[in-house]
Amino acid sequence: MRRKAGEGRCYLVLAVLALWFMSGCFSEIVAPDLFDGADADIQTDADIVSKCTESCSGETPVCDEAAGVCVECLQDSHCGADSAKNYAAVCTSEQRCEVDEQACADGYFAKDDDYAAGCFCTFEDLPDIDGVDSNCDGADGIWTGKSPNAVYVNVEAPPDTGSKSAGLHHEEPHPDLKKAIALAKKEKRSYVLVAAGEYVTQITLEDGISIYGGYNAVDWSRDVGANKTVITGVRTTGDADVVPATYIQAANAYKTIIARGLRQETVLSGLTIVGTDDGGMLNSSGASTYGVWSLNSEGLKIENSV
Repeated sequence: MRRKAGEGRCYLVLAVLALWFMSGCFSEIVAPDLFDGADADIQTDADIVSKCTESCSGETPVCDEAAGVCVECLQDSHCGADSAKNYAAVCTSEQRCEVDEQACADGYFAKDDDYAAGCFCTFEDLPDIDGVDSNCDGADGIWTGKSPNAVYVNVEAPPDTGSKSAGLHHEEPHPDLKKAIALAKKEKRSYVLVAAGEYVTQITLEDGISIYGGYNAVDWSRDVGANKTVITGVRTTGDADVVPATYIQAANAYKTIIARGLRQETVLSGLTIVGTDDGGMLNSSGASTYGVWSLNSEGLKIENSV
């Protein structure tokens, strides 16, 4: 499109006239401030409290979103157990973590309520290969208190007299391993602690009831190397072999330990397991012999054993 000659000059003149008109007629009008004193409660962008979640670290790792500042803690769980003696850590009203020397962290307690000595006892104490008494009850495993969880066996204990308490306390262990397993099932106890010695027997494991050997029958401390615990199909000590009832005629086999359908974890630990040898196989031509015979038992766990 062609613009007419002189048209651009007309626009320029009008603009100049407009500026002159405004400066002459409206020179007293002042534009209002963008931030009026009457609106002082309105925050500017610089005053808006930012969420601090991503920026908190170091000594102030927790964001107090209400205040918009980083603090040490908002609740006790933010503090954790920050103590060499396993004392509880608490969050103070000043949002700082402090150690409470009269309380123990979760899972720990002070023996005989002696907090000065520290909180080194735990509520759980599964038998371990090092024989650590984690719950401070006198031996490796839960054996005293309100919830004892073991049955005790010592082949040298007095013969079974039918005592209802035999095996339920370390001071009165049961002499028969097979009966001790049945007792653990009846009493809903999870493991059988077995003192050193030779147990000539055949046993069938119960689902979820573990057997731990290597215990000293005097103080029930555990040392697998020093306290050899043998479960055998035929006696290996003494003047003569004894043929136990490990023979199963239907299978034409000798089985010292039988595991069938174990779904829960069932541990054999710290044991020497011996199958019946040819010296004990009488009138059983072609028979097989097993130390441990297992079928459909994914829960079976054998550890630190021979």
